[in-house]
Amino acid sequence: MLTIRLTHSIGTELLASLPARKGFVGAQLLRDAGAVQGAQTTEQKIRGGDQSADWVVLVNGYSVNALESLAANELSDAAPGSVMRIYNLAYALTGRP
Repeated sequence: MLTIRLTHSIGTELLASLPARKGFVGAQLLRDAGAVQGAQTTEQKIRGGDQSADWVVLVNGYSVNALESLAANELSDAAPGSVMRIYNLAYALTGRP
């Protein structure tokens, strides 16, 4: 999974095209709902506070190469100043039959 933290939205055309492309499953664009945070904890104060992202993009895929290529080639210009990370599935919970 590729995650991207943004301060601005990106075009949805690219995201909408991903499920049809080899190596990808889907993509979601999340917007900060603006929930009011409670008082900072001591740990947050020591760290200098926690920042929230205005927008988050989640791209699901079955090919790490496809995710890396997307991040390096197609999203690097579309999302300047963003923070991108690729995560591998470590554990999954499923229901019992």
